[in-house]
Amino acid sequence: MEIVLIGNEKGGTGKSATVHGLANALVGLGYRVLAVDFDPSGNLSRAILPDFPQWVLYDVFTGACSLDDAIYHTEICDILPTIKELALEIAPADEFLLASKNSKSLTQLADRLAGRTGAEMVLRNLLRSEKHNLASRYDFILIDSAPSDNILITNAIVAADSIIIPCEPSQTGLDGVWMFISSVTTARRSYIHAKAQIDGIVMTKYTEDGSNFKESIQSIREAAEQNNLYLYNTVMRHSNNVAHAMGHCRPILSYLDSFLGSGHGPVDALNLALEFLAARGLEPKVNFPGVQRNENGVLFYAKPKKKEASEV
Repeated sequence: MEIVLIGNEKGGTGKSATVHGLANALVGLGYRVLAVDFDPSGNLSRAILPDFPQWVLYDVFTGACSLDDAIYHTEICDILPTIKELALEIAPADEFLLASKNSKSLTQLADRLAGRTGAEMVLRNLLRSEKHNLASRYDFILIDSAPSDNILITNAIVAADSIIIPCEPSQTGLDGVWMFISSVTTARRSYIHAKAQIDGIVMTKYTEDGSNFKESIQSIREAAEQNNLYLYNTVMRHSNNVAHAMGHCRPILSYLDSFLGSGHGPVDALNLALEFLAARGLEPKVNFPGVQRNENGVLFYAKPKKKEASEV
């Protein structure tokens, strides 16, 4: 089992959309995936679960329910959801987060928790617990993290094996990348268990006619090269079917033959998943129509051509 953190300290860079698409594509390719919504906004939870869940991550941390109670099985992927009203206080007591009933401010809570030993280990302890044995149940756990530098980000970094950073083609998106990398570097220096490696940067929200983005895109490429960071070849293009899938709690792969736009969403999700697997020496566990090899033997997805009526 590999725990992968999807993070950027700027909001709106496509973190939840990247988790949603990558998770569903990996499931479609035969892998077992659990998505963990560790962002108090709860965007990923709402994009996967059509109904408000009875139990959420907050309840697991407070001991109100078991971990299994809060894991929901969907056609997109399995998910451990959160809620918008999430307010956490991390204490070094067992493996739980203790609820603060008098404060809703994550910033205030983070300030109070900054010096607490063990606070950074809570999510790691939960996901790696032998009691819950998630390692035998999932191939990948994808964490959608909060877009801010606080104890939640630290928990996610310490829990992760690897990190993917989505970056939209803008200077503010790139600034968020550097802030996030700074947080990762600080965590590595501060906590012995923070050993996650940055897997790479994924360019998101790209529009082919977005000429005003060209300078930012070039800046992202240059920054990745100068800092020895892998830039994924797959670009997560802006796509109407991504928004539609997340707004209606549907798998992105169900839009492969969609009438919504050009169908970039599922195509990009599959190619990101194939590139993600290839970096780990892995291939699809199932035969997926449209997955083929190029002249270099690299797997990629291309939409199968529809048969003409005379061929049917």
